[in-house]
Amino acid sequence: MGANGAGKSTLLKTIAGILPIKQGEVWFDNHPLSKMNATEKSQHIAYIAQNTQIHWDLSVYDVIALGLAAPLPKEKERSKLTALFILSIRQIMRYHQLIRILTQSQSYH
Repeated sequence: MGANGAGKSTLLKTIAGILPIKQGEVWFDNHPLSKMNATEKSQHIAYIAQNTQIHWDLSVYDVIALGLAAPLPKEKERSKLTALFILSIRQIMRYHQLIRILTQSQSYH
């Protein structure tokens, strides 16, 4: 989390290989991304833009799988997507907790 314009989206796009690295190097799991090929990256990284409009009747699972640059073995794909679902649920829960805290603090003033 960070303020608007702090570079969150730029960082994610750079990690995903959408934007070039202007200086320095990005490492993932003790390996520089510049040394990883597309298949290796896709086994660890998937990217779907925040405001992507999906024009087909796809499940959340299928939409997330669209972010994979190369196919994974089914079991590894299922494991990776399950982890993304769990992360998403945790993010939603944190967001709701923050809203509840902010709402409660406003009611005291």
